[in-house]
Amino acid sequence: MKGNILVLKSGVKVQLTQREMELCFYVRQGKRTKWIAREINRSPRTIDNQILRLREKIGANSRDEIVDLVFGKTELAEKIEVGEPPLPNGVNKKRIAIFSFFICVLGVIFFLSKDFWLLKKETTAAFEWNIPLERSLYIPRKELFQSVSNMLNNSDRSDIVTIYGLAGVGKTTFAKNYLLKTKKPYRYKVWFNAETLSVLKQEILQLGEFKSLYDKSDKTDLKILKTLKWLEEKDGVIIVFDNVEDFSFIKKFIPRHCDILITSRNNKMPSSVELDVMSPEEGETLFLKVFNKNLSPDLESKKNIRNIVQSLGYLPLAIVQAASYVRENSVGISEYKAIFKNHLTHLLKRPVYHIQDHSPVYVSWNMSLDKLSSGETKKFLYYMAVLLPERIYVSLANFLFHGDLSADKNMKTLEMLSILKKYSLMSQDGKYIFMHRLFHDWLLSTMGEDNKKRILEEVAENLSSLFRSPLVNVKNIEFIRGLIPHTERVVEHLDDKKLVKKTFMYQILLGLSKAYDLMGDYEKRKKYLDLAYKLSKTTYGEHSSETASVYYSLGRFEIRAENFIKSESYLSLALKIFKKHNTVEDSKVFLCLNELGRVYGRLAKYREAIDIQKRALKHSIELYGDRHIHTANVMNELGWVLYNYGDYAAAELYLRESIKLHEENLGKDHIETARVLKSLGCVLIALRKLIDAEKILNRAYEIRKLHYGTSHIKVLNVRHSRAILYALQKKYSLSIREINSCKKLIKSLYGDNLIFEAALNVNLGNVYALQGNKEMAKNYITYGEELFSKNPSANDVNKRVARLSLTLLEQKLKDIRVEQDGLDKKISERHNYIRKLKGLEGDFFILNT
Repeated sequence: MKGNILVLKSGVKVQLTQREMELCFYVRQGKRTKWIAREINRSPRTIDNQILRLREKIGANSRDEIVDLVFGKTELAEKIEVGEPPLPNGVNKKRIAIFSFFICVLGVIFFLSKDFWLLKKETTAAFEWNIPLERSLYIPRKELFQSVSNMLNNSDRSDIVTIYGLAGVGKTTFAKNYLLKTKKPYRYKVWFNAETLSVLKQEILQLGEFKSLYDKSDKTDLKILKTLKWLEEKDGVIIVFDNVEDFSFIKKFIPRHCDILITSRNNKMPSSVELDVMSPEEGETLFLKVFNKNLSPDLESKKNIRNIVQSLGYLPLAIVQAASYVRENSVGISEYKAIFKNHLTHLLKRPVYHIQDHSPVYVSWNMSLDKLSSGETKKFLYYMAVLLPERIYVSLANFLFHGDLSADKNMKTLEMLSILKKYSLMSQDGKYIFMHRLFHDWLLSTMGEDNKKRILEEVAENLSSLFRSPLVNVKNIEFIRGLIPHTERVVEHLDDKKLVKKTFMYQILLGLSKAYDLMGDYEKRKKYLDLAYKLSKTTYGEHSSETASVYYSLGRFEIRAENFIKSESYLSLALKIFKKHNTVEDSKVFLCLNELGRVYGRLAKYREAIDIQKRALKHSIELYGDRHIHTANVMNELGWVLYNYGDYAAAELYLRESIKLHEENLGKDHIETARVLKSLGCVLIALRKLIDAEKILNRAYEIRKLHYGTSHIKVLNVRHSRAILYALQKKYSLSIREINSCKKLIKSLYGDNLIFEAALNVNLGNVYALQGNKEMAKNYITYGEELFSKNPSANDVNKRVARLSLTLLEQKLKDIRVEQDGLDKKISERHNYIRKLKGLEGDFFILNT
């Protein structure tokens, strides 16, 4: 049997815990952080922390090297083989076997009585969310730690404590250490960066998404409310709000019944406790840790180090900078003192250094910048300074600096990061890079107005290109979530500078609206669309292709809001302008046709919708080819409109082809594939291919349930369709139960939404009619028809079908003829509604709502 002890090349034996071995197996399988986190119910940040500690423990530089060291024989380490020792002479193997059996029995009893509770304790270990990675540079502040512990140790109520102090004094590091080392038995440890409202909201949303606390269709405020309520309902929660400027800013985001730890430079905060600079001993220890943790300095070196940390004001940030400078430039500690003094004399003459509390660290940064060999590396720092200082994606930094995604440019970015990390000017945490807030502010203040304006224009140009790049798409939601707050910071700078090149601002505003659309925040999407429209109209003109792009986006927004008449107006105007500029806007003509076809379908203009979707399909094949995902999407829309019109055979052909293309492009279990499966399932019901319909709808249900959870509108749509299927299979009780369940969930998700509730009630009434319960049928259909009549956006065909269901039930023949005449003008004679009225096989179920 192979054990879990490693022998490093140095001869040191390293014992791996069970959890560390478990992580090793997951890493070996190539599992990503988020997958591992879900599997063992920890946050991704916790998993990153544990893997980092594992790497440090065994001396691995990467995840691949973890696998080599633990599972493969390398020159660095080898696994110990734990074999069975030979039996002594004369020992009876039979007796050994009997003895072993009793030992096993005792082991089981022991497990049930003791190890079971140990296991239970392990599974209830604290859930850690978003805590920054643990670093080895931390110097404990024991007195403050004890003081905060006492303040938060009241078990009868929740408390708020604020750690305040100078920038660079180590507030964030202290809070991180407190969360990881506190003895109070918290079950949930949560970290929110609260420097800006945008960042705070995004981080709360991330927690809610990870724990599946809300539906993607919820408004942003509701998503945040559900997440905060979840925290309130948990026992043993501590939350850190890092870098808060004003308590009123975060007050509405503080959940009740939780311990709260705040870090701030503002002492006018609840229960504020000052974190002062380090003591001389702490400062010297920190310097040695950064410079060389294994060094045992002689008396002269100790004296020089003591003088340096004193001249640095015992400020941790300045001490780290100084030690990094000495280490990277191989200068003597006494030599550093002379260089520092010379820089300090010159820099204190400049106005920007009037704040004496931070002058030592300003000097240290300036010394490090002077030593950077590459001017491009300095420029990179200034580019990052116009963003927020934290959680900058490496891929975002690379694109904003170089303007493309090429491998060689990415390599250059990583090389620059490597240099900056050595000088402690930036840090990296996986895919994110960070800059200390004080350093970030200092860089901005030293940039110079002309230089800042030039850098902003270059960043804006690359940012506008970024929103049109492959990085911004529905498959990259996590990146988009991180991109939004940085983009909004750039927009603030651009507004302040009133840059001449408005082209970039226009593209950025459109990009932000698209990003918020993908995030499901439709209010913010509308805000940036309105800003883009105002800018476009004044810059390019009312009938320009740029303004048409905004009309197109506004049309799509109104589809979301179910304002189909408004949407038709915007999209028609956009299409007219794009046709005028068709030499360069062919793709936009196609997109407009596709969206306009969707709107006509929802307005029950099925003939117009079919015509437009066929034109869109022709455009798509010419532009992208007959196997492209765009072509697949148009086929799905066309098939859905044909289904509503009543041409079921043609609808089935288009939808089956669309499924093939979706599976080719996205995969069999992709959420967009499920959308087409649901459409095909409805068509197969209409064609009475009930066995095939059940298989297809079950497949769509499983995919959507896995993606959205069980309580999402997209999942309820499939359940609604399956309820119709059950009714046609004469499983009336099951059908009624399923529709009633959908009604309850719709009520909890959307409240009094007339469209959803109307469709469900009419369908429920029809099922009761099939069952023979006319009284119940009449009640539900009447109520559903009233709800449809109250909603001006309701599909005209659906409203007529609801009225027809009631008139048929009551046998009012004159009213039936009137409604039939109205339907004849809208839908095909092959439609099941018309066939039913003619005495043929058909149904009145409203599947398309």
